[in-house]
Amino acid sequence: SFTVAFLCDCPELEDLHLSWAECDTDASRMQSVTWSWTFPKLRKLYAHGWNFAPNAYSRFLERHPEVKVRRVFVYGD
Repeated sequence: SFTVAFLCDCPELEDLHLSWAECDTDASRMQSVTWSWTFPKLRKLYAHGWNFAPNAYSRFLERHPEVKVRRVFVYGD
């Protein structure tokens, strides 16, 4: 998807804000977001929406322990 390709080209990213639908329907999901990115300089994260890939999202957070500001409102298991 455009989002995945765009973020792959942003290794210097320091502030990431992602917001998507709060409901669990096929039409509202960010379907192809894999959370496989690594941003060495990431310090701020805002994520808001339904957690459609909990394991991948958890691994993303584990790879970014340097994040100082984290506002995460992610729903579902």
